Amino acid sequence: MNLKITIIKGDKNQGKTTLIKSKVANLLAQGKHVVGFYSEKIIHKEIVIGYDLVTIPQMEKISFLRIDVESSQKIGPFYINNKALNRGLSQIKMAIKSKAAIIVLDEVGKLELNDKGWAIGIQKLINEFEGEIILSVRAGFVEQVIVKWNLVGSHVKIIEL
Repeated sequence: MNLKITIIKGDKNQGKTTLIKSKVANLLAQGKHVVGFYSEKIIHKEIVIGYDLVTIPQMEKISFLRIDVESSQKIGPFYINNKALNRGLSQIKMAIKSKAAIIVLDEVGKLELNDKGWAIGIQKLINEFEGEIILSVRAGFVEQVIVKWNLVGSHVKIIEL
């Protein structure tokens, strides 16, 4: 198997998504086949009111997490838009099917550790994907993510912010 995993590790507001956006722009400019998504913060009057899911390479923005739109699932103060969650999972399937060189998932955390969110997609990637997986993970969850998906070995690299 030719799987490589890069974990971008950092605390809240430390620049994980900013680094991912920069990496993605560089990779796409180099003509690399990159698929995935990142979560862009939505700020109103200096308050984070949610996040948009931004698909790669389409750069389509989908309302993902919001404080003011109720749904059945919640993470912290935010309600989850299931349409965006499903779109993220379809990006994962697309990466496998299209044999992308790189897939980006921003971010992996509490939901996935509880077998929700992108969890099923991450397992599918580990089992079937042959390329590089770039994950952003909050520092407090990195060890749990490593254990849950057995991410050990020379094919795993951690970038600490």
